[in-house]
Formats: sequence, C-alpha cells, structure tokens
Amino acid sequence: PLYTTKGDANNASDRQGVLNNQIVGKVVLNIPFLGYAVNFVKKPIGFLLIIIVPAGMIILDEVKKIYNEIKKKKNKDE
Repeated sequence: PLYTTKGDANNASDRQGVLNNQIVGKVVLNIPFLGYAVNFVKKPIGFLLIIIVPAGMIILDEVKKIYNEIKKKKNKDE
C-alpha cells in the first residue's frame, strides 16, 4: 500500500507517498482529545489555571507549614 501524508501546518498533501516498508515505529498509546488540553494550556488563561494556580497553592501550603512551625517553636520557648 502507498500512504498519503500531510503535515499539521499545511492544507496540501505531501508530494511523495510513503510505502509500507518506509514506516518506522508503531502506535503504543493513544490519548483522545489530548491535543485540546495542550492547546488550552498554550493560552494565557489555560497556563494560569494549569500551571500557576496549582504552583501557588503548593507555595501557600508550604508558607502555612513554615508559619505553624515558627508558631510552635515560639509557644514552646515561652
């Protein structure tokens, strides 16, 4: 069989076809709709929700832990 290929960023098919013996590799995992999530993260609001908000929550949790430890030590010293 001869396969017709086309890149993601163009509308036209490639000039040369690909023969079966020219194919290298195989599909081992397919995650439907993952491209939509990746595209969402590329936008500012997506980046904010997926990266910045969880990172901020982790930082806030660590600051609370440090504050509580300082408070414990202060109460212990009194």
